Amino acid sequence: MIEKKKIVVADDNLNWGGQWPRLLQEAAQKDERYSRYTVTLVSTPEAMCERLERDPDVWLAVIDVDFARASRMTGLTALAAAERIAQDRPRGNELHTIVTTVEDTDDRILFLHTAFQCFGPPPVDLIYKDNDFTRTVLEAVGHLSTGGRSSGQRFAQFAPRSPGAGLLMHRLLGGARQKDRKDGKQEKEDAPGINLALWRALSGITAEEGDDAVRGVQKIQQATGIKSKHIYKYMDDAFAAAAEVATHMRFPPRALIAPPQQKRANDVIVALREFAAIHALFFQAPELDQIVERLLDPVRKPRRFRD
Repeated sequence: MIEKKKIVVADDNLNWGGQWPRLLQEAAQKDERYSRYTVTLVSTPEAMCERLERDPDVWLAVIDVDFARASRMTGLTALAAAERIAQDRPRGNELHTIVTTVEDTDDRILFLHTAFQCFGPPPVDLIYKDNDFTRTVLEAVGHLSTGGRSSGQRFAQFAPRSPGAGLLMHRLLGGARQKDRKDGKQEKEDAPGINLALWRALSGITAEEGDDAVRGVQKIQQATGIKSKHIYKYMDDAFAAAAEVATHMRFPPRALIAPPQQKRANDVIVALREFAAIHALFFQAPELDQIVERLLDPVRKPRRFRD
């Protein structure tokens, strides 16, 4: 008798989520091994979390990254729940995750970097909703069922380059700030959320404000509390991290991939504002405060995200 394996798919677009049971049912008509899979569809991260909490036999959680149609939360909430539950599972009853999203869209890239860098164990695969969807679904499920993994080619660019490599998302969202010492000098102090506050401020700056360095900097200062004499150091650090992300984007801000030899204040703030605007969905995600805590916490304990 073939052992049944439960799959839960969280996607607010039922046209794509509904493909999973259909594809597996059609595959089972040609190969009975695919008949072992049962698929449950949910439309929000909260529903995925509830399902994982209630059913200890879920084998695979397939998680979309954006649920704007159905929930203010994102797929990061479901990934955090799956991580916590997976680490409590006994050997032989593993819970796996697969991330799915629309085809290589720039405003989803930071979600994918976060998924593969900030959770342990990370998702076993990435499936794009594109013309290759059928093949990749059957391939991913087949590999996983036999105890293997996909080649990793679909998500290699989002995973850490090596086990000891610094995380891109730590550089992008972490940060440090200056504090005064008794001798009057400055030293850096870890400040969880300082870079996130910077990005959230930048994503709220209009093009008109962004074209004027003075007004743009004033808005950033108000949002972050960074002193004016230090603010360009933070923006330079943010520029470097954003420039690395830009190498993975299809349509990156031009000033990030070909910056002028001598960057003026306007050059920096305009490029960062454009980058922040593209990724506003990510920077405004309600889970990011907890993500930053995880990045700056050396223990990296799994957590339940707060609403």
